[in-house]
Amino acid sequence: MEENYRYGIQFVSKITGINSHTVRAWENRYNAITPMRDKNKRRLYSNEQIKRLKALKGLVDFGNSISDIAGLHDEELLNMLDKFVPSTKQKIQKENEIDTNEVLHNCKMGIQWKKLGILEHEINKTYDLDSNILIEKIVQPLMEHIQENKKNINDDYFTNMVATTINDALMTKYFKDMNNTYENKMVVCSVGNNFAQNLALQTALLSQSMGIGVKLALNCHDLKFLNYMAKQNDVKKIFISVGYDVNGNRNMYEQIYQKFYRNLTESIDLGVGVILGSYDNVNFQAIENFKQLRSAGLLKKELMHV
Repeated sequence: MEENYRYGIQFVSKITGINSHTVRAWENRYNAITPMRDKNKRRLYSNEQIKRLKALKGLVDFGNSISDIAGLHDEELLNMLDKFVPSTKQKIQKENEIDTNEVLHNCKMGIQWKKLGILEHEINKTYDLDSNILIEKIVQPLMEHIQENKKNINDDYFTNMVATTINDALMTKYFKDMNNTYENKMVVCSVGNNFAQNLALQTALLSQSMGIGVKLALNCHDLKFLNYMAKQNDVKKIFISVGYDVNGNRNMYEQIYQKFYRNLTESIDLGVGVILGSYDNVNFQAIENFKQLRSAGLLKKELMHV
């Protein structure tokens, strides 16, 4: 049970659109939500509680007082949403109807049998999933599966077609979820192959779910253009996704720095932060400081500071 409680309050605030102070107030004053506490007394929330908060926000935005609805059960909230804000309820219901374990299993079977039609059919079911769930439950496990079975698949053309199929689905969701009203923005670009594009698209979706507007530039090798793009859009952060290394070789970062980013300081204005990301065998990592190549932790952690 405890493993389902994994999301901190700042993260929850980003993906629900509810200010963290408001989340605390709804908890303390109205008992609308009861998070778990870790050993350091930090609040941790489950996927179900995130859905509840989204439902509460939808009703409050529609004119209800939180004091009137805070004590309602989840099903009662959904019934109210169905009556007054049907689009919100329909989205939450679609999330609940999708069995992510089944979708992931079927996708892996499609890859094993080299049937792209199966993969595409299953991936297309996931457009209504929350981006965080889509990436955590479907996309990342699939990319790890490809990485772990690359030798067994033994077909570079098929492997690239699999990545392209997944990327097409992520691109569709990116445009579906696009919101140009976000105050905070970042440029997300990729350099290299389909796996670099996949990580860039994951980053774009995670950013959007956290309330960060994304300007996407796939397969862009021109740092000066990225800098121009950042200035035109008043962006303070650029994420650059680089190629895939099946062996998770960290020396790849040093090679990229020496070859491609040698003129980084001349191309990118001061005040514009740059994150370099790539896959390794465990998870994708981000590097904040190019000169020292200092590990900056997981991408989600970096995005929280945009």
